[in-house]
Amino acid sequence: MQAKDKVVRLLILYNAVGLVVPFKNSNNEPSQTEVDNLLRQANPAVSYEATGKAKVRKAKTGKIKRASKPIYETLYTKLRNDFVHAEERGSDPTAAIKSIEQNIAAFQRVWRRCWHNGISLWQIQQSHQSRVKRPAQS
Repeated sequence: MQAKDKVVRLLILYNAVGLVVPFKNSNNEPSQTEVDNLLRQANPAVSYEATGKAKVRKAKTGKIKRASKPIYETLYTKLRNDFVHAEERGSDPTAAIKSIEQNIAAFQRVWRRCWHNGISLWQIQQSHQSRVKRPAQS
């Protein structure tokens, strides 16, 4: 990874994790939960805890309010969200940057495992698909 800025590096790598989330669901956009699951599969010791409550927009009124259930996030999703959504979360962007800088090396190690696990899974799926006989199209 050539990005010298550690925040930029975390954001790029975090988004790349979404590229290796298994393609099991019909939605092309991986959810944060799926990304967190992949991070935790790569390293079960990754911190995963309640970090607040989601904001939900009411369909009828358009008003935003806090959901009743807490959001659970890995440390790395929390770091990303504390920086990207600092104003919404009431986070200090400077503190978020400092936290990212302190945790980027560990995140890169987890990321490498996610990437290799995801690529291996993709290769297995491709190999399996190439062996499955498909009916001829007319």
